[in-house]
Parts: sequence; structure tokens; C-alpha cells
Amino acid sequence: MANKINNEDFWREFIHLYRSLPATQKIKSDMYKDRVLKQEFYIKLTEKLKEIDPSADINTTKKKLNTLRSNYRRELKKVIASKKSGRSTDDIYLPSVWYFEELEFLRDHEIQFSGTSTMDEDSEETFLNTTTATQQSQDIGKYRT
Repeated sequence: MANKINNEDFWREFIHLYRSLPATQKIKSDMYKDRVLKQEFYIKLTEKLKEIDPSADINTTKKKLNTLRSNYRRELKKVIASKKSGRSTDDIYLPSVWYFEELEFLRDHEIQFSGTSTMDEDSEETFLNTTTATQQSQDIGKYRT
């Protein structure tokens, strides 16, 4: 039991360090585009990871971060889907990973906004019919000559 608590404490510290290094996770930040700075931050994270995995390297660190982000993203999608389903607040999905709240700072980077079409369904149908008719006319014209 003590090992599990220590393990959670380590990962909380690791996530807090990750949060404090925006060049590793804020895609729209100018620091994210600075490869040298990003490399320095990954080295800091790797040094932290070596506390529990002495053989860790930068690739290991990136894989761990990707796993954390993927798990967070999966849980976030479930939460959003349960809210959209119209369920009562008692039935909203509760994330199963203990570190979900720790990674909440990633929410802005993980949510993708769906685009809206400037064409309504009637316009799209008219466009498709016009395009098909034009193509058929061109095909017929090929055989007349």
C-alpha cells in the first residue's frame, strides 16, 4: 500500500513538473516551437522519471507523456459524451484514472471544436446535382465527336 501511495506521489510531482514546462504541452505557445527549450524541458522531465526508472531516456519520457495524455483524452471524451447525452448530473461519467484532475490543464488542448458548414443541406444537394449533370454533359460531348 505504501508503495502505491509513493507511486501516486511521484506521478503527481511528475505531472506538476510537466504542467510547469509549457514548451512540452502548449502547442500554440511560442515556446513550443523552440526546439532547444523543448529539449531542455524534456531533459528535466527525464531526470525526474529516472527517480523511478533509472534507464529512462527522452523517448521513454515522451512515451509516458503520450500515455498520460491519451488516457486523459479518452476519459475526457467519455465525460463529454455523458454530459451531451442528457443524463442527470448523478449519471455523468466519472473518470476511472486517479490523475484525471491532475491533467485538467490539458483540457484546452484536447477539445476539438466541430466546424460548421456554410452550406445547408439543400445547397449541398443542389451543388451535387449540378456537378453530376455537368459531368454527364461532358461525357456525352466526348462521344459526339
